[in-house]
Amino acid sequence: MTFKEEVPPDIDKIKEVFLDLKKDICHSPPLVLPCCLHHQYKRKPGKRGKTFDEESFFLEWLAYEIRLSKIKVEFDTIYKDEFDREPGESPTTEIYRFNIREYFKVPKIYKEVVDFIKKHLPNSGINLDPERIKMKIYRLRKSGIVNELEHKIRLEQQKINPISPEKKIKQKKVWKDFKLAREVADLIRSQPGKRIKRKLLLKGFNIKVEDLKRIHDHLIINYRIDFEKEGYRNKTIIYYSMTKSSKGRYWRVGK
Repeated sequence: MTFKEEVPPDIDKIKEVFLDLKKDICHSPPLVLPCCLHHQYKRKPGKRGKTFDEESFFLEWLAYEIRLSKIKVEFDTIYKDEFDREPGESPTTEIYRFNIREYFKVPKIYKEVVDFIKKHLPNSGINLDPERIKMKIYRLRKSGIVNELEHKIRLEQQKINPISPEKKIKQKKVWKDFKLAREVADLIRSQPGKRIKRKLLLKGFNIKVEDLKRIHDHLIINYRIDFEKEGYRNKTIIYYSMTKSSKGRYWRVGK
């Protein structure tokens, strides 16, 4: 069954996530929360702990939760059989969908983060200067480190609980879509005006319309690539970049 409604932030869940972060309590995938990411980050070789602190991971996650609470979210409640579930995963799963344009247009998100912490986490010890919080969230997202850490956590989990050959095939298809989205984004940004006709994209990558539609979410969410109709009777579809940089906002593929 499909529902469409606003989903307010789960205050108790957010408080619990914050406490787990302070206590350095991790969880098993598919549950990957700020505490899990920060714990993995501290194990990362090199200058670990000097670039991003635990606060950064929590603030970025909290901003995401608040954004979702401000838009209409459509979701389906589905049941997964044992074959499709990860170890320890609940058989009931909610699949959320929302208009990505609404997500990025949520106003005053950093002020919302400050107000939420003031009201619900008054003793957090977080410096609530809005500009400081904005910069911490921006730098973490820009780095792409969250996706890198999530990927590493899941790889480690797979060593403990190996996935089936069938699931490996599914994962390979997903990774192939990530790579295609990156290549499409790079091509679009190399064009004059960072715009290109859909038929040229299809021809350049030797793909079908359904292949391009399948990676729409990757293009919009990660690379800020959108499309519009123009020309005679709006029959020409143009893909265009909404940003200058071709680096993904949330994950990186390839170079």
